Amino acid sequence: MTDGWTNKELQANPEGYLRWQKEQQGKAERERKEAQEESDFEQFKRLFVDRGGDPAEARAMYKKYRSDMALEEARRADQETRGRMRSDRSRAV
Repeated sequence: MTDGWTNKELQANPEGYLRWQKEQQGKAERERKEAQEESDFEQFKRLFVDRGGDPAEARAMYKKYRSDMALEEARRADQETRGRMRSDRSRAV
Protein backbone atom coordinates (compact mmCIF):
# COMPACT_ATOMS: atom_id res chain seq x y z
CA MET A 1 0.00 0.00 0.00
CA THR A 2 1.36 3.40 -0.93
CA ASP A 3 -0.83 5.51 1.39
CA GLY A 4 -1.86 8.11 -1.16
CA TRP A 5 1.23 7.98 -3.34
CA THR A 6 0.42 7.20 -6.97
CA ASN A 7 2.64 4.97 -9.07
CA LYS A 8 3.59 8.03 -11.10
CA GLU A 9 4.63 9.92 -7.94
CA LEU A 10 6.59 6.90 -6.72
CA GLN A 11 8.46 6.65 -10.02
CA ALA A 12 9.17 10.38 -10.06
CA ASN A 13 10.32 10.58 -6.43
CA PRO A 14 11.26 7.19 -4.95
CA GLU A 15 13.63 8.79 -2.42
CA GLY A 16 10.85 11.09 -1.26
CA TYR A 17 8.54 8.15 -0.77
CA LEU A 18 11.18 6.21 1.19
CA ARG A 19 11.83 9.29 3.34
CA TRP A 20 8.09 9.73 3.93
CA GLN A 21 7.74 6.02 4.74
CA LYS A 22 10.60 6.22 7.26
CA GLU A 23 8.99 9.28 8.88
CA GLN A 24 5.69 7.39 9.16
CA GLN A 25 7.44 4.43 10.78
CA GLY A 26 9.16 6.76 13.24
CA LYS A 27 5.86 8.43 14.05
CA ALA A 28 4.17 5.06 14.59
CA GLU A 29 7.02 3.95 16.88
CA ARG A 30 6.79 7.18 18.92
CA GLU A 31 3.04 6.75 19.27
CA ARG A 32 3.51 3.12 20.34
CA LYS A 33 6.07 4.15 22.96
CA GLU A 34 3.82 6.93 24.26
CA ALA A 35 0.88 4.54 24.55
CA GLN A 36 3.07 2.00 26.37
CA GLU A 37 4.34 4.70 28.72
CA GLU A 38 0.79 5.82 29.51
CA SER A 39 -0.27 2.21 30.09
CA ASP A 40 2.70 1.70 32.41
CA PHE A 41 1.77 4.84 34.32
CA GLU A 42 -1.86 3.77 34.69
CA GLN A 43 -0.74 0.40 36.06
CA PHE A 44 1.67 2.14 38.48
CA LYS A 45 -1.07 4.56 39.54
CA ARG A 46 -3.51 1.73 40.31
CA LEU A 47 -0.93 -0.02 42.48
CA PHE A 48 0.16 3.23 44.10
CA VAL A 49 -3.40 4.21 45.04
CA ASP A 50 -4.32 0.65 46.11
CA ARG A 51 -1.42 0.78 48.55
CA GLY A 52 -2.59 4.04 50.08
CA GLY A 53 -0.94 6.63 47.83
CA ASP A 54 -2.57 9.93 46.95
CA PRO A 55 -3.78 9.88 43.32
CA ALA A 56 -2.69 13.52 42.96
CA GLU A 57 0.90 12.47 43.71
CA ALA A 58 0.94 9.45 41.40
CA ARG A 59 2.54 11.19 38.38
CA ALA A 60 5.38 12.66 40.44
CA MET A 61 6.00 9.33 42.17
CA TYR A 62 5.95 7.54 38.81
CA LYS A 63 8.59 9.93 37.44
CA LYS A 64 10.71 9.32 40.53
CA TYR A 65 10.25 5.57 40.16
CA ARG A 66 11.28 5.72 36.47
CA SER A 67 14.28 7.87 37.35
CA ASP A 68 15.34 5.46 40.09
CA MET A 69 14.98 2.51 37.71
CA ALA A 70 17.06 4.27 35.05
CA LEU A 71 19.76 5.06 37.59
CA GLU A 72 19.84 1.44 38.75
CA GLU A 73 20.08 0.22 35.15
CA ALA A 74 22.96 2.63 34.50
CA ARG A 75 24.76 1.32 37.58
CA ARG A 76 24.29 -2.28 36.41
CA ALA A 77 25.60 -1.43 32.96
CA ASP A 78 28.59 0.35 34.50
CA GLN A 79 29.37 -2.67 36.70
CA GLU A 80 29.15 -5.00 33.69
CA THR A 81 31.44 -2.76 31.67
CA ARG A 82 33.97 -2.58 34.49
CA GLY A 83 33.86 -6.35 34.87
CA ARG A 84 34.45 -6.87 31.15
CA MET A 85 37.33 -4.38 31.19
CA ARG A 86 38.97 -6.20 34.10
CA SER A 87 38.48 -9.51 32.35
CA ASP A 88 39.91 -8.14 29.08
CA ARG A 89 42.93 -6.72 30.91
CA SER A 90 43.64 -9.99 32.69
CA ARG A 91 43.51 -11.91 29.40
CA ALA A 92 45.84 -9.38 27.77
CA VAL A 93 48.49 -9.89 30.44
